[in-house]
Amino acid sequence: MNISKYYLFFCLFILTYSYAQDFTIQGKVIDTDLLELPGVQIFSINDKLIATTDLNGNFKIENITGISSLKFGLVGTVDEIIQLNKDCKYIQLIMFYDSTHCFVSEEKLKRIEKREQRKKKKLISKLSKLAISKKIFEEDKMCTQQKI
Repeated sequence: MNISKYYLFFCLFILTYSYAQDFTIQGKVIDTDLLELPGVQIFSINDKLIATTDLNGNFKIENITGISSLKFGLVGTVDEIIQLNKDCKYIQLIMFYDSTHCFVSEEKLKRIEKREQRKKKKLISKLSKLAISKKIFEEDKMCTQQKI
């Protein structure tokens, strides 16, 4: 009887381990001028640094489990948050440069931010198509949407 319990435990352990396999995510980060962005830091949702892009804007994150989203940040740009799904193994991201508005009322700042959000929404699809046509992004690897 004891042997069958150990056998059952061993089988359950193997099944659990096989479903909890780590996977790898790769990607490319560019700016609005379609230039690669080196040095972009990639964080988990609890702000733990996971990876940094290389000189060509490429990154690779291995053994990623239990992370539902990634945050991309670089000085002078707006932080981007990407929601991960289990089918997507490659991220193509366009980062926007950040701007500051000095001496602007809070009400006017909210209107400016809304206008910039609408502009960004239109630009993302346009820039993605342009990046695909210039072979910076690969069309068959488009599996994520930027959060706006």
